[in-house]
Amino acid sequence: MFFALLCGLCSLLCVSYLSMPIAPQLIGSATCHVKTNEKVVALTFDDGPDAIATPQILDVLKKHDVKATFFVVGQKVQNHPELVKEAYTQGHEIGNHTWSHTTCVLKTKSTIRKQIQDTDTEIIKTGYNTSPIHFRAPHGMKLINLPLVLKELKKEHVLFDVWSWDWNAPGTKKIVSYTMKRANPGSIILLHDGCGKPEQTVPAVDIIITKLKEKGYRFATVSELLALRKKKSK
Repeated sequence: MFFALLCGLCSLLCVSYLSMPIAPQLIGSATCHVKTNEKVVALTFDDGPDAIATPQILDVLKKHDVKATFFVVGQKVQNHPELVKEAYTQGHEIGNHTWSHTTCVLKTKSTIRKQIQDTDTEIIKTGYNTSPIHFRAPHGMKLINLPLVLKELKKEHVLFDVWSWDWNAPGTKKIVSYTMKRANPGSIILLHDGCGKPEQTVPAVDIIITKLKEKGYRFATVSELLALRKKKSK
């Protein structure tokens, strides 16, 4: 009995670990970071668009002439298509973050596929015609079925290697500190325009951009960062 319980616990811990963003993807690959000597990073924003936060973040990015990638939720795109259009009109990239921000672990392939395809459809309805539309799983969680669906759809899974923890609303100073400590050449930085508190994240983004520029960094969209990886592999 004890051995069976121990095996069950080990299996549960193993599955829990493999579903996490830090774990390797079992099928295909998930990009958390691009290996490069160039001082370049990608700012990414999840869970939007949001009527309050997204316009403020767009203003900060415009102020610094920085392009970012927004991983959007399909339902929110349906509610605020004008914000998605404003983002890509300003030169930002749009990514897919599922229809309802549902965790893609222990879901059927058909459920996951619908979450992704419905979101792509809604993004395209806004007039966005840039291909491919990259994908990021909610919470960065994946296991078996999600990678299988992504392989079928020929989608890149883009995660992150820098957590800002802004969704926990720890305060602007801590958001900046968490980000600056971890950012390095080729980093993909996780921020949010769809959760947390914009009064903390928006000023943090302003400071993060300023500090990284002072350190000699430039900013790229996810596709631009991935192109550095492909360029190096040739």
